Amino acid sequence: MLYANGDTGAAGSASLVSPAFRWADFGERKLQLNSLVAMPIDADGSGKYETVRLSVEVDVAAAGPYQIAAAVVGAGSDLANRSRLTMLAAGVQQLTIDLPATGVARSGIDGPYSVTLNLSDANQASVGSASAVLAGLASQFEGVVTVGATPTEQLIDSNANGLYDLLRVGVEVRVRAPRQALVHATLVGANGASVEVDTVASLQTAAGQRVNLDFSGPLIRSLQMDSQYQVNLSFRDAATSEEFDALSLTLRGVYLYSRFDPAEAPRAIALTGTLGDRGIDTNGNGLFERLQVDLGVNVLVAGSCEWSARLVDRNGLELGFAANRGSLGAGAQTLRLEFDGRALGVNGLDGPYSVRSVLVACSNGANLVATFAGDTSAWRASQFEGYVVRLPADLNGDGRVDQADIDAFNRALGSSVGEAAYNRFADFDRDGRVTLNDLRLFRAAMRR
Repeated sequence: MLYANGDTGAAGSASLVSPAFRWADFGERKLQLNSLVAMPIDADGSGKYETVRLSVEVDVAAAGPYQIAAAVVGAGSDLANRSRLTMLAAGVQQLTIDLPATGVARSGIDGPYSVTLNLSDANQASVGSASAVLAGLASQFEGVVTVGATPTEQLIDSNANGLYDLLRVGVEVRVRAPRQALVHATLVGANGASVEVDTVASLQTAAGQRVNLDFSGPLIRSLQMDSQYQVNLSFRDAATSEEFDALSLTLRGVYLYSRFDPAEAPRAIALTGTLGDRGIDTNGNGLFERLQVDLGVNVLVAGSCEWSARLVDRNGLELGFAANRGSLGAGAQTLRLEFDGRALGVNGLDGPYSVRSVLVACSNGANLVATFAGDTSAWRASQFEGYVVRLPADLNGDGRVDQADIDAFNRALGSSVGEAAYNRFADFDRDGRVTLNDLRLFRAAMRR
């Protein structure tokens, strides 16, 4: 209020209209969240929701990196959550994040669900939050994997001694899109003890495909596992080992551990634990183009087989995939694999490297799945083709530190090992993720 004669006791006064200020012109608030909307998404037209999509309007005053954390909560439990880093420009923009609905479907908890979204700045201080309510029933959501109603249960006595060597559980599985999967199954007894098994499966969209899980009878006996049994299933992508679904089943059969054989039946094919390696220099320049790895196996019955494995560095970054095939005789044999040596040199991280995700499939039905087969020798990255000494902040390897490296870091920010956006050179603390701590280290490297 402005008084006409400057005397606060005067009766006359006038009003003034201020300029069109924004909220961001005052104080130190970095951003404002408006109108969070949570919507279930049925992308494949199956009649069930596979995603919960959160959309919120963000008015940003201070551009920069922000951590987004979103969650769907039901009955006090986290049913879905996701966190990622993103670069936000100044101004009003729409922010969208998709949460997988698998946890909602598996929980059996009906809505309404509480949905929250929180943003934190580079100092990990919360700068904004919003919430919404999502209606729905757990049965309206779906996971990636759909299983048949009743698994098959078969007791196998391979040596006809009246005691069982295996408990074979067959699970009918289908998925929304075909994919190669590593299936990890845990059989849990009434006493809490458990037996684990791994297998590989080419999952399809059509119903009727059965995945067989063979649980060791001698292990069930040694752990004194009586029923009722529960089977916990974990499904991971065969290429990245990232879990995409998990669920539990209860078996109907009644079993006594004393009915299982105490003697372990020999496996059709098994790793012996031996690993040999050598570098191969084909052009005589003193640098290796390939890394040859030999894995020892013991084979029960001769057959024609195919095998493959992944090579990863100590951060879990995949350096290469190798496959081979051949005839394996009975007894001690070698699985030979050759990995691209240039990938090790370009990666720039010294060994030892780990041989993981070993898969063997033979024409006689024998198969082997092993998540870890062993470590290589302590190779130096400089022994391989492609190795370049870089400036610490030279993320793209062009010998300069400039805007291109800043752009490369921004693309990698928020990514993890196995994701397309991940850049090992942006992961300064070598924890397998590009986070705000890496941003701090990147800025320090640029000042050198």
